[in-house]
Amino acid sequence: MTTSSTPRSRPIGSHVDPLPWHEWKGYSPEGEDGVDLHPDDNAQSARMIKIKPIPAIGPCYTHHQLSQYSGVDLTDCFAWDYTEMPGLDRSIIEHRLPLKKGFRPFQQRARQMKAEILEEVKKEIEKMLAAGFIRPCRYAEWISSIVPVEKKDGRWRVAIDFRDLNRATPKDDDMFYRTLEGLLLKCLGPTESNRLLHEVHEGACGTHQSAHKMKWLIRRSGFYWPTMLEDCFNYYKGCQACQMFGKIQMVPASAMNPIIKPWPFRGWGMDMIGKIHPASSKKHEWILAITDYFTKWVEAVPMKKVKSEDVIKFVKEHVIHRFGIPQTITTDGGSVFVSKEFRGFCDDMGIKLIRSSPYYAQANGQAEASNQSLIKLIKRKIEENPRDWHEKLSEALWAYRMSCHGAIKTSPYQLVYGQEAVLPWEITAGSRRVTFQDDLTADEYAALMSDTIEDATELRLWSLEKIKENKARVARAYNKKVRPKEFQVGDLVWEAVLPLGTRDKAYGKWSPNWHGPYKVVQALKGNAYMLEELDGQKFPVAVNGQHLKKYFPSMWDDGH
Repeated sequence: MTTSSTPRSRPIGSHVDPLPWHEWKGYSPEGEDGVDLHPDDNAQSARMIKIKPIPAIGPCYTHHQLSQYSGVDLTDCFAWDYTEMPGLDRSIIEHRLPLKKGFRPFQQRARQMKAEILEEVKKEIEKMLAAGFIRPCRYAEWISSIVPVEKKDGRWRVAIDFRDLNRATPKDDDMFYRTLEGLLLKCLGPTESNRLLHEVHEGACGTHQSAHKMKWLIRRSGFYWPTMLEDCFNYYKGCQACQMFGKIQMVPASAMNPIIKPWPFRGWGMDMIGKIHPASSKKHEWILAITDYFTKWVEAVPMKKVKSEDVIKFVKEHVIHRFGIPQTITTDGGSVFVSKEFRGFCDDMGIKLIRSSPYYAQANGQAEASNQSLIKLIKRKIEENPRDWHEKLSEALWAYRMSCHGAIKTSPYQLVYGQEAVLPWEITAGSRRVTFQDDLTADEYAALMSDTIEDATELRLWSLEKIKENKARVARAYNKKVRPKEFQVGDLVWEAVLPLGTRDKAYGKWSPNWHGPYKVVQALKGNAYMLEELDGQKFPVAVNGQHLKKYFPSMWDDGH
């Protein structure tokens, strides 16, 4: 550190016993490196001269010793660190900034620095504070001198500016705020402002309006307080009626993470269609369907009642006995899928049962998409006999398996068996493969079968790439609509009344859209949460974050 000294400046260093200036050895303004440059006849003797250490000045000097050094004329003083100079009297050395005489203190703007530089600056400031070089300074921010004013009733009031006081207090008992337009608005305290917020939002003339409209009404009525807009927002967000009857916005709350099953019949999505009205002529009211994630192959059967044993029988006969034991089966939170019997069956067979959130179709999207396709095909086949839909189910399944699927760019049948099925019109019109299939020799048949097997492998690899591209495209489109919404354990939330449009019998048309509040007790993967009542009763199934919103306590709950 180099410090330009004033006429009172003295050298600074570590605190050692002082030496009179006339006894100094080894120092000369013209010398270098502390070597005495005085000539000596004997060069050897010159090298043997005893060099004394350069003295340092500190607070340990007496007044007499300081006067001895007053004749030393130096232009610069040196020190290596701030810690070498603590407690040094200002009469010895003082660092000053050259200021123009009569110039008033000026507050500089805060400088923007990089994070790594800012840390170093803080360290240097702390060193200077510890050494006593600098100290915090605070200047008064009053516009003018403080003037105590005695009122007629004997009270005292501090006025910064009489003109501002007269504008703000035209009456002694009330404070007013003057707007840019020159209007006077009565200022309210915390108690009065809370009471006014209640009347404006929930009172006899209150219409549960938004925060900005509340502020507009309050200002128009001639009232003001500094945090008016913020208080309007807090009151509006904490209104219980506004939260219960608020609109349900069905927008994604988390990004989509596509799951790809690269092997046929390893992962299935199962769902129940129904309750169907009208029932079939044989009293069927449900359709149980299951879809393979890779080949898009669908199995479905009509059902009269929904029972766990029927679901177990369906999985055995239509999945395990035909395609082998799957790795996973994804279902929703239906009672038959979460029953003890079905879960025990899956555990015995080594099947991992994945349960999606209720009323969240994206979690089991493949099953939902297949169901919609089956329903559409059945609608177009029943014509004037709606009670015969159970007979048209097999035809709809056949048509679905033979059709080209958009995700795999081929038919599920060809992806499963490696070749296309023979269709009715090939028999009636006489297609080439039907006409010449009996004319093939053994060698031609073997070569054809070998090519078919090789083509099937290539087709599956090609379809896998198409599935990846399709899922990535769907995820990009889906994620554009996402509005992130996450909750922590212990948060209070509202749950949407599901399914959408459900009405309470007691309220009918006036039923709320949300019910609660409930407490979050566990956060699961996929933005799903386990909830419990405020009395501690836990929910049996998880709820997706899309169907939740944060609970805001009212201002009265916060003690206002």
